Amino acid sequence: MTAGLVLTGGLQVGKSTLLRRILRCVHGPWSGLFTFRLWEKERCIGYGLQIGDEPTVRIFAQEKRGADPSPARFDLDLQPFAAAAEAMPRLLSRPGLFVIDELGVFEQSCTDYCRAVAEASRRGSCLFVVQQRALDFWLPLLGDVVAVSFERENRRRAAEEILDYLKEECGEFLHAHHFESFLEG
Repeated sequence: MTAGLVLTGGLQVGKSTLLRRILRCVHGPWSGLFTFRLWEKERCIGYGLQIGDEPTVRIFAQEKRGADPSPARFDLDLQPFAAAAEAMPRLLSRPGLFVIDELGVFEQSCTDYCRAVAEASRRGSCLFVVQQRALDFWLPLLGDVVAVSFERENRRRAAEEILDYLKEECGEFLHAHHFESFLEG
């Protein structure tokens, strides 16, 4: 049994979309952390983090006006990651699957968050979405995980690997027939 599963791939290939669709098939306990893009006129202007079932999204990256299109174009606030690190023991004490969507380059700057993510992976029953460009940083911290590479061309194979993992971890809570209909669509 591995500590968890890592879904990785390039930017904007659909990793988070796949994860959210998969979670609709898990009818049992799960909790986690979710990253959201902030949009203005069809342009990403920042990122926020939702911690567990909190109703608010905490903004951790906001675009600097007039900046070039790179990760450096964002002002970074590490406080949402520190709050997530504090919340993780509470989230991990709950039964069921633990999910982090996603781990990338911004999160690497918060030592407490990195430590908490590593601790989460030791608990087991974890599913992590990791940006391909940040994989070399996160894999050693996550330990005994299975990495599944996701690109648009291998959507079905990647989804089937995740389903196999979830069958082991979630058992009776996984509605596989819902998942199969998702794969067909």
